[in-house]
Amino acid sequence: MSNNFKIKDLKEINLDFFKDHRGEIYTFWNSFDFDKDIIFNHDKFTYSNKNVFRGIHGDFESTKYVTCVSGEVFYVFVDNRKDSDTYNQFDIVTLSQEKKNAIIFPPGIASGALTLSNHSVTAYKLSYPNKYPDVDKQFSLKWNSFDIDWPVKDMIFSERDK
Repeated sequence: MSNNFKIKDLKEINLDFFKDHRGEIYTFWNSFDFDKDIIFNHDKFTYSNKNVFRGIHGDFESTKYVTCVSGEVFYVFVDNRKDSDTYNQFDIVTLSQEKKNAIIFPPGIASGALTLSNHSVTAYKLSYPNKYPDVDKQFSLKWNSFDIDWPVKDMIFSERDK
């Protein structure tokens, strides 16, 4: 695990993999490699087309672990924990099938994803103590509220993400 980020508790993991003429196999999650207090109880996948932006959303209840299974995604993370030394700061990482990397981050950090490839599939694992913190318990940050150098100018948004 590496932590070359401004935001405290944001960690990048380089996934173990094997590749040969048939394709590749890699491990996304192995409980022996992580904090024993993290119990993931919910998985999600997103499929997005090129230039689709999702986010910037978060909540104060769930730890999240994310990777890009197919394609390439420009990921933004924003610290929204008011008691944090890095409050309102952001970090950027590209997640991709080629890089085979993942990010784990605690409650209070928001994330946004911009698909750079023709399509992307992103996998999420979530750990939270009670019921899933759905939209009514999430916070949203405007994509243009930070000095982020977006690699795409014609992003595709949902109504919520505009």
